[in-house]
Amino acid sequence: MDNQQKQQIGGVIQAIGTVISAVANTPISVLSDQFQEDLDLIGNVLQATGNGLIADGQIPFTLQRIGNEVQAIGNTTVIAGMVLPLEDDTSQVLNIKGNLLQAFGAGIVFGVELDNELEVAGFEPRDTYHLKFTPICWQLITSSRREI
Repeated sequence: MDNQQKQQIGGVIQAIGTVISAVANTPISVLSDQFQEDLDLIGNVLQATGNGLIADGQIPFTLQRIGNEVQAIGNTTVIAGMVLPLEDDTSQVLNIKGNLLQAFGAGIVFGVELDNELEVAGFEPRDTYHLKFTPICWQLITSSRREI
């Protein structure tokens, strides 16, 4: 399988996982809580797999690849909070930090894509948006744990 196919298949898997996770987090009275938790776990596993495939198909040491890897790490953190036998507070902190890592990784990729789009359209980007966004997210990730 070549790199472009990895990225395409990874994108499809990631999208399917996102939809499954979204359905799991939507209040639906006909679905049991356990079934929704299982769907959320499956969705996060698919998202992590998709992000990993996308990152594996990209050139090493680029912000785009790093962003996809950070998203996969975020999904894995959420999964750890769901399956490991931890206290509820710890599971909730892992879920929050995992979701933050997913958003942080998506922000990195978005910044790169935004810069690319501006260059393709003929505009010179004034700033590197992802470099301004990164310190803010890193500060949130490494901040001390709040009481829940």
